[in-house]
Amino acid sequence: MDHDEPNPHPADERADEPAHEPQLRWTPFAPEDEARHRQDFLAGTVFVAAAGIMAPDDGPGPGSPDPVLVLEVHEDERTFAVVPQLREAFALLDTYGAVDLHHRTEIATGWSGMGGHDPLVKLQLRFLGPQPSPGTGQLVVPGRRHASLWQHVVDGGLIGISSTRRMERAVAGPEATFADGIGACVLLATGASPVLDQFIEGYGWPRAARSSPP
Repeated sequence: MDHDEPNPHPADERADEPAHEPQLRWTPFAPEDEARHRQDFLAGTVFVAAAGIMAPDDGPGPGSPDPVLVLEVHEDERTFAVVPQLREAFALLDTYGAVDLHHRTEIATGWSGMGGHDPLVKLQLRFLGPQPSPGTGQLVVPGRRHASLWQHVVDGGLIGISSTRRMERAVAGPEATFADGIGACVLLATGASPVLDQFIEGYGWPRAARSSPP
C-alpha cells in the first residue's frame, strides 16, 4: 500500500511513529545510556504475557489459512489501566465473535523496535473508533526470546490479541481446533514490516523461505 494513504487493514509501518524518531534504534551506548533509552521506549507500554504462533489444524498447504501470531495480555488492570480500549475490545469480542468484530472495528497497526543487547519489538495500536473508543496503545514483546515468531509476520499477516485465560479455555478440549483459537482473539491485520526485516537480518533470526515471483 502507499504509505501516504492511512489504512487500518493493513496499517502503515510508519503511521504511528513520530516523524523525529527513527523506526529502529540501535543503541551503541554506555550501559547507563542504553538503560535510559530503554526506559523511554517502554514508557506507556504493556508487556505481553505470552506470544506464540497458532497454525491451521492440517498444517501449511494450498488453500490453508496462514499461521496467526498470538499475543496474550493480562486481562486485568495491568493491561486495561494503560490501554483501556482492550477492555472494550474483549467485551466486543464476547458479543460479536472474532470474525464479525474484525470487520466491525478499525484498528491500525505498526511495528517499531529498539536494538541492543536485549532487543525489544513494539506493536503499536491506533483505535480509530467509534468502538473501541479512539486512542492508542503499545504492546511490547522481547525480541530475542521470540525470535522464531517474526518470520511469520515480517511480510504482513494476521495477529490475534487474546489473554491466557481466554486461550486456555478455547483450546482446552481434545477436539479444539484452529477456529476455536481464532475465536478467542481480537484479530488485527498488519502490513509488511521493514523494522522486523531489519531485526531478522541484523540479528540472524530465523526467516521463512520467500517464494519466487512467477
